[in-house]
Amino acid sequence: MDYRIEELRAQYNFRLTERYIRELETTFELDFSSLRKNKKVQKKHRNLPSKFIQKGKKYEPKPYASIIEEYLPVEEEDYQPIMFLKAHGYTELLNDLKRNKSALSSLKDDKEIFESICHFISENKVAIGDLDTYLLLEKFFTYHCYRIGVQPELFIKAARTIIEGLEQSDNYSTTKSSVIQAFKEIGVKKIRIEDFNPILIPYKDWYRFGHSEIKTYIIVKYIDSFEGDEFSRLITESLWEPDDHGILQFLQSANTSKLWELYITPQLERLLDSLIFTDRQATVLSFVDFFSVKFELEWNKKENKFESFSSSNSEFHLENLLHFCGIGFYISDFEIYFEEDYQHSDAITRLSINTQVLSKLCKRVVDTVPKKTSRHLRNEDSSTVFEIRLSDFLQSEENYTIANDIGMVSYIQDTIRKIKEIIRKTDADG
Repeated sequence: MDYRIEELRAQYNFRLTERYIRELETTFELDFSSLRKNKKVQKKHRNLPSKFIQKGKKYEPKPYASIIEEYLPVEEEDYQPIMFLKAHGYTELLNDLKRNKSALSSLKDDKEIFESICHFISENKVAIGDLDTYLLLEKFFTYHCYRIGVQPELFIKAARTIIEGLEQSDNYSTTKSSVIQAFKEIGVKKIRIEDFNPILIPYKDWYRFGHSEIKTYIIVKYIDSFEGDEFSRLITESLWEPDDHGILQFLQSANTSKLWELYITPQLERLLDSLIFTDRQATVLSFVDFFSVKFELEWNKKENKFESFSSSNSEFHLENLLHFCGIGFYISDFEIYFEEDYQHSDAITRLSINTQVLSKLCKRVVDTVPKKTSRHLRNEDSSTVFEIRLSDFLQSEENYTIANDIGMVSYIQDTIRKIKEIIRKTDADG
């Protein structure tokens, strides 16, 4: 990489200062000492008075420390919710928190939102025994909106705008002016940003949502205000984070029948309708093709095994949907069948992997899959990479047989069976 940087320097005529080189080394975690020029021996000059002294001015460094401090993450205090409940004599809430499915459980680690909700419950004598987190937030949010004189629907609209503009690098925070502007756009002119606490709380010179569940609640309320295709589109766009189906959990609490009728059942049926059930191989191939499973395997010569290099797929949101339905399906599971490092006892059991077939599968990849040479950014060492388009790879009878022997086919069939059971149960329940 050194010579490439030198080429850019020559082309654009920028200086390779010591500070710039250090930043490169920090960013890429590489040694760029070759870019440093040997320092020439300087001739000694007699000391001249500083230009600052000559002008009678004292040099004052810029306050970089305060700027850096603003963008460093805050050390979160070790909050003790139990001590708070005991100190205020909230015995019923203390007992409720000990339940496995307490509505307070996911909120207990954030001081502002937890204490505000506990005070709200106590002062308004809210019975939370039958409430989940969504329904508890619904009551608190509605109460808070009317207390500060903002309609809940308008607050949701403004908060959704704020969420879209959050700065991930600053603990998902936003500026005071952005908050005020979002509310002005919905017609709320006279606001005191302090009134939004604990929905929005101060974070240094910024503002952030008091809890991730508050953000989820706002997103769900926004999504639930739509119908039909727009409702479905917004859900799909929200299911981008791995192993995070909190959106679906809250939507189910908000309106179970709407979620299943307009989104979950149609999505599952769309998957099943894309499958070809003429024979087992056709079913397996159409399932893999539906997800457009592709991944690259790097061959480790020293240890004689494959390692992950990169991967991609479509329909990623369906992972979260299937997990919500109780089906432990991961698109990345297909790579595990090719990689020894990931074939630990839990994975072997869950995926029914026959480890004795692994060497045979790897040999087929080496013998039949086109390879390419790639270079690592870190050390520029070359490596041999095989790109697997799984539906193409399984077209071969021999490859399909090996996939069947190693357990991949049964894993796909079991997933399809579970999806059919959910559809069947949904139809039976009406």
